[in-house]
Amino acid sequence: MIDSDPNSTHKGDREKEKNFTLAIVYLNSVTSFASLGSRMCYR
Repeated sequence: MIDSDPNSTHKGDREKEKNFTLAIVYLNSVTSFASLGSRMCYR
């Protein structure tokens, strides 16, 4: 993860970072699932 300023360790920033990470993980799983599905369709 990107290191932010030591001063900005507020709860809101932590929540934002957590949501951002979850969104990235979700997008990665969705794209990998979509590519898997398209591969199965093209066979």
